[in-house]
Amino acid sequence: MIPDKILNVFNRSIKMVCSNIACYCNDPVSDFTRKRKLPAETLIHFIVQMQSKSLNSELCEYFTDLDSLPTASALCQQRDKLDISAFQRIMHLFVNAFDDYKTWKGYHVLACDGSDVNIAYDEKDEDTKRQNGNNKPFSQLHINGLYDCINHVFWDTSIDTATKTRECSALMKMIMKHDYPVNSIITADRGYEKYNLMACCIENNQKFVFRIKDINVFGSILSNLNLPHEEFDLNELKKMYHMRWNIETAFKMLKYIIGMMSFHSKKRNFIQQEIYAAILLHCLTNIITERIEIEQSDKRKHHYKVNLSTAVTNMRLWLRKIICTKEMIKRIKKYLAPVRPDRKYQRNMKPKSAIPFNTKAS
Repeated sequence: MIPDKILNVFNRSIKMVCSNIACYCNDPVSDFTRKRKLPAETLIHFIVQMQSKSLNSELCEYFTDLDSLPTASALCQQRDKLDISAFQRIMHLFVNAFDDYKTWKGYHVLACDGSDVNIAYDEKDEDTKRQNGNNKPFSQLHINGLYDCINHVFWDTSIDTATKTRECSALMKMIMKHDYPVNSIITADRGYEKYNLMACCIENNQKFVFRIKDINVFGSILSNLNLPHEEFDLNELKKMYHMRWNIETAFKMLKYIIGMMSFHSKKRNFIQQEIYAAILLHCLTNIITERIEIEQSDKRKHHYKVNLSTAVTNMRLWLRKIICTKEMIKRIKKYLAPVRPDRKYQRNMKPKSAIPFNTKAS
């Protein structure tokens, strides 16, 4: 079955990294050399499958055998050895292992955007410190992502400090690294309206569609050009740019469905591990669900797609071998959501703080 083949690719990607674990740990001489309850491969699988529960609850659910159950202290000691580059390498190996991705007019439509993630406050960490309207300090990280709007996977990601001043430079690094399909078009919103970024795209033969400020707005690139004061957007460009909204729903899925809001540590390295692990689970879920055929009926008013919220739940059950592949597919097909492409909502921005450790589900 297709999910089993995809899972084999996923597990093989983890094994390849773990076979060279000396390249992805803090001390290549001693880290992960002794036999422990939590070798690197088990540790990575555990972090990828973590939910929004307390750490002890996560351990008890994952390690059902009492003899193999590690303590929270032992887990933290092992996590302290693991560098976040291990997760980045796994994602690269896994996402690039498939050649049946869908395209739009022969192109991968990629969206670049960022999203803030609130984390446990640390007054000593100046890089993540911010202040709200009441001058109350809090800590925050910023995630930059390059997202495939058609296949719903992240091709590249980076974690930045809370200032968000390096969004454009992060995209420039991604373009120069070019860890994504050659036949691609990058879309971005008005925050990426920079001459040097556009020059970077042109120099690297990268096609792009960026939304820029109105011609009458001060600082707009259009204000320096002699263009007619009329709308000159083409329908095809509008369709392509509209696809960019999928990265917004991807960040929503990461935070509120996969649980990239409920971190299990205050340590910045551990938080980044969990961010990349959530992105890995997101990619695994979408690569599988995109290849599960959903039967459509003429009797239904809408076209239907997979309900990703229940899909993630069943994916975790399947990864832990609580349900078999056939059962997982049946469950995913059972819970569907209607596709309403013309539905529009006003964007409702609400601040959300980090979830304290003592309020997590047990």
